Amino acid sequence: LGNEHKDVRFAAAHSVAAIFEEFGETCAPAYRTGELSKLFLLYTESLRHEEQVQDNLRGMKSTSNTKTQRLREDFRIVDDWESREGVAMALRRIAELGALKRPELPLLFTFLCNRGLGDERLEVRQEMAGAAI
Repeated sequence: LGNEHKDVRFAAAHSVAAIFEEFGETCAPAYRTGELSKLFLLYTESLRHEEQVQDNLRGMKSTSNTKTQRLREDFRIVDDWESREGVAMALRRIAELGALKRPELPLLFTFLCNRGLGDERLEVRQEMAGAAI
């Protein structure tokens, strides 16, 4: 889901959604909830890397602006938006297929309201909005 090529992310997302649709009736609810949680975790982990770098920068104390600037240049903030978009694509396709069960809807909407719809990348927000509709 986190591949650099959008076509690969799209195909992976559709594969994940197909699994939800195909095995939706035969999987235990706990298993399905666990798989949804894995998608949410992948999204969150792709944010955590970026947040961790920012937290490290905020934690630095310096009396000199030039020293702070030099330290900031030593860090590269990595935005793994591709993984977040892949998760959003999967959630959107799962929703489009009607593959979610009623007990899973609050999980999805809680995630969308707390995280997904507020993503900083337009591409991710658009896919999340599609999942919400």
